Amino acid sequence: MAKINKASRENIWQVRIDVDDPDCNWNINPTSTFYKIIKANNENSAVRGAANYCNRQMRAFPGTFFKYSTKDVRPYYCSVYVPIINDE
Repeated sequence: MAKINKASRENIWQVRIDVDDPDCNWNINPTSTFYKIIKANNENSAVRGAANYCNRQMRAFPGTFFKYSTKDVRPYYCSVYVPIINDE
């Protein structure tokens, strides 16, 4: 069974990012979606962090549009998994 790391549960959030990349400069797919992991104290700080990330990426990759979701923001739970190895 996996444990939840309580220290990271309170400070790490994930925000959904949609990427529209018609020239395939950033990714091999013209459209993609992923969750950006952001260290923040609350949901509003995570959204601001996602906005900063999107702006930086759009400056680095002209013609590529990064959009963050204000509705799909949730805490990130870092699970610790330790496999049990049975040496019989």
